[in-house]
Amino acid sequence: MRGWLWRLWAACALLLVPVAAEACPACARDSGGVGRTLLLGAMIMMPFPLAAYVVRLVRRMEREQ
Repeated sequence: MRGWLWRLWAACALLLVPVAAEACPACARDSGGVGRTLLLGAMIMMPFPLAAYVVRLVRRMEREQ
């Protein structure tokens, strides 16, 4: 597996750990803890860098064609 693909897979796997994942902010506030708050923020922010990566990948593929 390529290095960047392995890192992307590992990051997604870590973000999807069922024990640490919360269903919604209302559920997360009852659990408490800075770690869970940071994890929830990371889960909310994850689509943005992923979308930016996909846009760059699609543009690069269009240039190659």
